[in-house]
Amino acid sequence: MKKEKIYLDVNGNNIYGILECPDPEPGRKIPLVIMMHCFMGSTGENGFFELGRMFRSHGAATLRFDFVGHGRSEGTLMDMTITALQADAEAMLQHALTLDFISDIYLLGHSIGGVIATYIAAEHPDLIKGLLLLAPACNARYAAESGLLFDLEFDPCNLPEYIENPEIGLVLSRKYIEESLEMDIFDRPSVYEGPVLAVSGENDKRVPAEFVERYRNTFKNFEYHLIPEIDHMFSPNTDSLVNCTENFFSRLIG
Repeated sequence: MKKEKIYLDVNGNNIYGILECPDPEPGRKIPLVIMMHCFMGSTGENGFFELGRMFRSHGAATLRFDFVGHGRSEGTLMDMTITALQADAEAMLQHALTLDFISDIYLLGHSIGGVIATYIAAEHPDLIKGLLLLAPACNARYAAESGLLFDLEFDPCNLPEYIENPEIGLVLSRKYIEESLEMDIFDRPSVYEGPVLAVSGENDKRVPAEFVERYRNTFKNFEYHLIPEIDHMFSPNTDSLVNCTENFFSRLIG
């Protein structure tokens, strides 16, 4: 297996990624899955290693990356906005397009990474061949309107400069909250007509299943699986997640 570390300058911050490829046959192009983590996650979050191995077992390359302020990427959580997350993902996609051994490109995103994946697909509906959404945070605008993001309370009618939980290093800027309040989660991605898989757990308290179900009205080619006894981070084990994703992905690539 070939591994390559990638650093891309996005708005003045180096954004870290890791490209992993199965040993390719000479002259043969392979598909690529770009993987986007959740808030406070990273390239090494729960399930990503297992999913990466699964994709590569089907002959696909993977590109995992850390959003700004996360993992090995530069910046702080105060730099993180919805716009910034999208810019990071767009930069990774544009880098992928320079790789001469890549054929089709797929996007995978967990939680807020899933919502960002739908935004990128909406910007490039003919380029992205499939979307894999893991517990997508499609209730983010509703949560912001309710004055509660990532268990942090605030007054949506009188926004503070930031909200934080110092004990776990969690901080959100006013700009992040403002953009969350303006998110077009269900209409904006509807221009994407490719295949979409959504997977979440019955024990997910952060993104209730009824919000994910709303994507049925967004995407024309939508498949949803609700896994018993699994939470937002796909604990206690990722076997069902990997199996469900593998079934969908293997059908896409034939």
